[in-house]
Amino acid sequence: MAAATVAAAVALAAGGCGGGDGDDPSRTASVVPADVAAYADGAVKPSDDDREALESSLGTLLADADVEATIASGLDGLFAGESISWAEDVEPWAGERGAIFVVDPEDDGAVVVEIDDEDAAVETFERLSDSGADEGADEYDLGDGDFGRAAILEGYAVIGSEAAVDAAVEAADGDSLLDAEEFDAAAGGLFDDRLATLYVDPGAALDALVASGEIDADDGEAVSGALQEPVGLALGASSEELRAELSVAPGGEAPAVSSSELIERVPDSAWFALAAGDAGPALASALGTIGPLVGDLDQLGATIGGIDPAELAAATGDAAVYLGGTSLLGIRGAVILEALDPAAVADSLDQLADGLSASSEVEVQPLAGEGDGFILTPAGVPLQFPFVLRDDLLVAGLGTEAVDQAFDPESSLADSESFGDAAEALGDGGEPIAYVDFEQMLELLDGIPGLWDDPDLATARPYLERLGDFVTGAAEDDGRSLVTMALTLRGESAESGD
Repeated sequence: MAAATVAAAVALAAGGCGGGDGDDPSRTASVVPADVAAYADGAVKPSDDDREALESSLGTLLADADVEATIASGLDGLFAGESISWAEDVEPWAGERGAIFVVDPEDDGAVVVEIDDEDAAVETFERLSDSGADEGADEYDLGDGDFGRAAILEGYAVIGSEAAVDAAVEAADGDSLLDAEEFDAAAGGLFDDRLATLYVDPGAALDALVASGEIDADDGEAVSGALQEPVGLALGASSEELRAELSVAPGGEAPAVSSSELIERVPDSAWFALAAGDAGPALASALGTIGPLVGDLDQLGATIGGIDPAELAAATGDAAVYLGGTSLLGIRGAVILEALDPAAVADSLDQLADGLSASSEVEVQPLAGEGDGFILTPAGVPLQFPFVLRDDLLVAGLGTEAVDQAFDPESSLADSESFGDAAEALGDGGEPIAYVDFEQMLELLDGIPGLWDDPDLATARPYLERLGDFVTGAAEDDGRSLVTMALTLRGESAESGD
């Protein structure tokens, strides 16, 4: 049942719609048990406006989109081989919304369908049930299979395993997922006009998967350490963009995702930019991991491993990285770190330079200009990597020009109209932490000789042409990280709405 459930969940996500007449888009959760491992809701019959918006945006991205066919295909596949059919038995009386929930990832799950014609739904279940309604006037035995049980609950039909349907009956009479604090924390802050919602309880899902032998116990423990609280995901669309929003509570020592003003000083020639607040601990952790991995590469491993991660974490704050240029010879990029303790960062730079100087793989030269640091030149490679500390910033870049632009850009992303439009698409989803300009990136790729000779890459190129800008934003919401992603589209369909 697990594979079929995933397929149907994808169908609901691909074809979902907005909340519909101001109702809660996750209203189907009112008949779902609170302790589910996973839940997904969406539309089984999108409204005209929502269907047109989806087909316009997906049509731009994929060159063709039939929302209703996608939904029908996924749900037909879900009920394949069962005594009940989506097209013949359910679709005629189905309402706008639907959902799927999984109690046990290995066995028990069910489908929830909003009822538009209850008399027709009752007639269907009575026809499919050998004994008619049993165990209460609104429950039906449909025979063997993953969908051998059905119930009509408060305007919804629940069809699934006996255990899952029984759990739904109890939820409708008592505490449902919609009333659960965990669900409200994970999904309550997501945008209202969403296509679909996905809710996963990592603890319940991992426990079941470990018990079934699907994943190793150590792997399950590692994941649960990073994600201890339920995760919520929302998907949305308009005629010109696709949008997603993730609500997650980092577990253990994992830092919360936050934005940084450093992204606004990135040169506007960048087609990729990433910035994060308080990134020092993450950098220190990465260095602690990389050191042993490259320990056999001459002095490099020892040099990196010799830097005190705790000291570096305390000395650095926000971080940013960017790449720009539309030709191979003109490509530029840099890493920018906020130096909270410039003296400590300078000591780490000196230690790094001394260690690298002992390697025959690179040449280390002192800086000729302003600031502390050095210039690293790999042996036999006509490239220079300056490491420069000045004005409370540490910048390591591909070429002197990239470093100079990071310190004093002639024009930054803060001045860029395309970046501003992309950031505006985030709405209330926080400040930007990542940005990709696909049009500039495609110009770079077009300049690589023979790149599009590969048939697979050539097939992908028309899709890249339809992408505009991608932006990710981050905000905090009651101790959780709220990450919003927006992808704007270009091309005839996006511009005209056709």
